[in-house]
Amino acid sequence: MSVNLCLERKKDFVKNKVAYIFDLEIDSDSRAQKEIATLIKNGFNVHVLEWNKDRNYSLRIKNDIIRNVNVKIESIGIKVKKTQGFKSNIRYLLKYEIFLLKWLLKNRKKIDIIHCVNFDTAFVCLIFSRLFRKKIIYDVFDDYADAHDCNGKLYSMIKRLDYLTMKKCNYVIICSEKRRTQLWKPLDNVVVIHNSPDIDIDIENQNENFDRRMKIVYVGNLTTKRMIEDLLSIVASEKNYELHCGGTGPLKDIVEQYAIKYDNIFYYGKMKYENVINLEKQCDVIPAIYDPSLKNNTFAAPNKFYEAMYLGKPTIMVHNTGMDKLVEEYHLGITIDNNKEDLRKALFKIRNNIFCWKKDSERIKSVYQQNFSWDVMEKRIIYIYKELEKEN
Repeated sequence: MSVNLCLERKKDFVKNKVAYIFDLEIDSDSRAQKEIATLIKNGFNVHVLEWNKDRNYSLRIKNDIIRNVNVKIESIGIKVKKTQGFKSNIRYLLKYEIFLLKWLLKNRKKIDIIHCVNFDTAFVCLIFSRLFRKKIIYDVFDDYADAHDCNGKLYSMIKRLDYLTMKKCNYVIICSEKRRTQLWKPLDNVVVIHNSPDIDIDIENQNENFDRRMKIVYVGNLTTKRMIEDLLSIVASEKNYELHCGGTGPLKDIVEQYAIKYDNIFYYGKMKYENVINLEKQCDVIPAIYDPSLKNNTFAAPNKFYEAMYLGKPTIMVHNTGMDKLVEEYHLGITIDNNKEDLRKALFKIRNNIFCWKKDSERIKSVYQQNFSWDVMEKRIIYIYKELEKEN
C-alpha cells in the first residue's frame, strides 16, 4: 500500500473519534506522545488509555499537556513482574485483557477508529473491532515475540497469532523498513513511521575552536546490553572526554557513582524530552549502541539515531543492530563490533576528525530532513486516517 509523501497536510477532517490504546504510560514514550499530538492537532477527537505496569490501581483520569495540546488520559494500574519473562506475567496480561475488553465495550459509542500499540493491546482490540465494525490501526513499537523471553512452540504461536492480527487490521505501522523482515510473512497493509524528533529548537551550528573535551551524551534506559558500563569506564580513563548521562534504569546507581567520582562524568536523572534534545545539541557525539545478541535489537530504531541526524551529530552503532546499514550508507557516524575496544577506537577516531564532522553537520541534517523528519511522518499518519475515512 503506497504512501504519497507529497500529500499536502490538511485539517478538514470530520472529527472521527479515536481510541489510542497504549501498553505503557504515555509520559514514558515520546513516540506515543507525538502520535497523539499529531492526531489532536489535525482535528481528531482522541480518547487515550494507558497501562501503568509499575503499580496497582483502579481506572483514573489524568489531564496532561503533550506537545502543547491538552490531553485527557485514562490510566489503569496493573503491576507486572518486570524482567521475569512472559510466562511469569501471563496472569497479569490476562487481567489487563479482560479490563481492556470491558473498557472498549463501555466506550464503544465513543470510538470510530482504534489505534492500538503492541500485541498485548492489539488482539483484544481486533476482536472488538470485528464485533462492532470499527476501523483499527495496529502500531508495532516492538515485535512481541522477539521482545519477550519466549522460545520454541510459544514463540512460534505468538508470531503466528501476531501475524494473523496484523493481517486482519486495516493498517499496521512499523518503525523502520528493516522491520518488514521481522514480520512472520510479508503484508500489504504496512506503513513505516520513523521515530523522528518533533521538537523545534535552534539547531544552527556555532563556530567554535575545539580546544576542549569531546562531549559524549547518552540519555535513555540505563540498562545492560547497551555498553553503558564500557562507556563509563572509557570516559573515566580519558580526560579528553566528557560523558553527559540521563535517564533511569537498573544501572542508575552505577552511573551516579561514576558521576560523583569523576569530574568529566555528569548525571542528570530523568529528563523531559525537550531538555534531552537541548543537552544533545551541546554535545559532539550521540552513541546509539545496542547488543545484537538480543534478537529485537537487530531491528531497533533508537531515538538517539534520529536525534543525532536531526542535530547534525555523528553517532556510533553496533553492526547488525537497527540502523547500522543507514549509518554506513549515509555516512552518519561509525559502526563497530560489540566490544569495548572497538568503542574506544570509534570515540578516538571521531575526536581526531571532529572538525570534519562539524563541517559535515549540514549534510547530515539534510539527510534527516529529506528522508526521516517528523513532518514527513505526520503526512504518513494523516494519510492512513484519510484512507480510513474514505472507507466509512
